[in-house]
Amino acid sequence: MLRCELEYFFGALRFFTRLPVPAWVGHSSAALDHSARYFPAVGIVVGALAALAYLLASSFWPTTLAVLAAMGTAIYLTGAFHEDGWSDMVDGFGGGWEKAQILSIMKDSRAS
Repeated sequence: MLRCELEYFFGALRFFTRLPVPAWVGHSSAALDHSARYFPAVGIVVGALAALAYLLASSFWPTTLAVLAAMGTAIYLTGAFHEDGWSDMVDGFGGGWEKAQILSIMKDSRAS
């Protein structure tokens, strides 16, 4: 039971971050469906690591640089997951005039 829940947590961690997970954690779409309950926990982990980066950086640098360090940490940990989605959305609305064209641009992974 506990191993199964750990596998779901690590599956969520693998899906949203670049953090390493144990080798025994398998990957399947069914396991990813079950791991959705741990998505908020992964957000807490990423947020806590970014906050830690801010606290460490703010003891050496001004606030602006400390915030940039925290943002850089979060972007690195997630592989720019949210930033990529944001750029796809902006690219779609900026480059398309019809719904089908907008959706086609958003599905294209290349930013133009």
